[in-house]
Amino acid sequence: MGFLHWKPRESFFERQYHREEFVYEAKRAGVHLVALQHGIIAIVYLVYIFRPAIKSLQERCALPDKRFV
Repeated sequence: MGFLHWKPRESFFERQYHREEFVYEAKRAGVHLVALQHGIIAIVYLVYIFRPAIKSLQERCALPDKRFV
């Protein structure tokens, strides 16, 4: 039983790293994802802050739609 069975519209989760399967399945089912992050997101963390040159890849990556710190 997963997203396609329960059909949630939105999902909140903690930590996005090591959750690639969860994110891909949620996106496949059209679930809006919100990651709740602890601490600080610094500009050097490429997983969290995309440079303009690679921003177009964000939709194809296992990343949430929104992130709150």
